[in-house]
Amino acid sequence: MFASGSKPAVLAVSLVMASGAALAQSPAAAPAAPAYPFVGTWNCEVATFTFTDRIYNNGSENLPIRKVTRRGKAEYQLAFDKGYRIVVQVVNARTMNWLSEASGDGFTCKRLK
Repeated sequence: MFASGSKPAVLAVSLVMASGAALAQSPAAAPAAPAYPFVGTWNCEVATFTFTDRIYNNGSENLPIRKVTRRGKAEYQLAFDKGYRIVVQVVNARTMNWLSEASGDGFTCKRLK
């Protein structure tokens, strides 16, 4: 059959190495960013608010989230440009409290998505 060191053996080793390299480069192998519990779409009494891990939409405009600071078990302060900040407190999977540090306005939000 095949002698030691033949081409089929080299080919088999090359295929194993190539498949390992492909796995190492796979996006699934990369660690996932932490999902914040406020990410989603919420009915917040005055408007529908949408949060990603990077953007907050207040129903009329997208505001880039510059910093997220965890302040409690399920409470987060979100910082935006020009010193604007809000606090969101996730009560459970369906309910969140929203508070503007600038105006003092607060809303109870119900998850839509």
